[in-house]
Amino acid sequence: MRSFLMIAVPLTVIGTGLVYIFALRFVNENNAKTWLSGYNTMSKAEQEKFDLKGYLGFFKSFFTT
Repeated sequence: MRSFLMIAVPLTVIGTGLVYIFALRFVNENNAKTWLSGYNTMSKAEQEKFDLKGYLGFFKSFFTT
């Protein structure tokens, strides 16, 4: 059991880090409708009112600090 945890925990940490790196590198204004949960369920009118540039700036700064 202990040897399993010695492998599983680092792999989980590395996998989570890779997800964050993917989010930072590839989420932008062009594909936000696909990748951002909540934004993709908004109506067109709500999406137009939403400050996507500001949100993406916060999103990226949140994951880098």
